[in-house]
Amino acid sequence: MYKTQLKLRYFPDPILTQKCESVTNFDIRPLVDEMFKMMYKNKAVGIAAPQVGIPISLFLVNLTKKRVQGMVFINTKIIETSGTQWGMEGCLSFPKKFIQKIRPNYVKLEAQDLSGSKFEIEARDLLARVILHEYDHTQGKLFNS
Repeated sequence: MYKTQLKLRYFPDPILTQKCESVTNFDIRPLVDEMFKMMYKNKAVGIAAPQVGIPISLFLVNLTKKRVQGMVFINTKIIETSGTQWGMEGCLSFPKKFIQKIRPNYVKLEAQDLSGSKFEIEARDLLARVILHEYDHTQGKLFNS
């Protein structure tokens, strides 16, 4: 369905500031596999579909140093956030740029997996930060705003 010859998109590419469409066809395993490869190749902990030129509500997260299948979030909806954390953030779409960013310390969200099944997850600390950063990409929001 989606091309799997992916290319990272860098600011100011307009795809990075557009709100993504919902995923309705879940035949996206090849795309997800290629996105994980790109994420690991660039030593990132997360990547969102618009960062590879595809404006759909999909992002991936893996905080481990292992190249294993990480978490896949499709059509994510934030249910609740709370608390505050300050931290440095980088972004694949802004090479070698890091900024101090305030984010909620807790997030509860609903998303779909690769089969389209809904799930809920709660995250804190670094995992919450990464999820919220990648979620922002699906909303057309950049980390420097």
